[in-house]
Amino acid sequence: MTILKILNLFGVISIQGINTTYIINILLILKAYMMSMQNIALSFWITLRIIVTNIMNKTARTMIQMFF
Repeated sequence: MTILKILNLFGVISIQGINTTYIINILLILKAYMMSMQNIALSFWITLRIIVTNIMNKTARTMIQMFF
């Protein structure tokens, strides 16, 4: 993973500067831990989080909040 992706993962960098990115990120990581303690499952959710952050806009963010 690149440094940019790591910073993005922890909400330090957001494509649109969304303040809720950090909070949503923590919720997704906690969700991954609660679902499974296995590294594969955690890696999947972290990877999904990176992808979602990169394509996030207002509509997608609303859908994510409704889904999770």
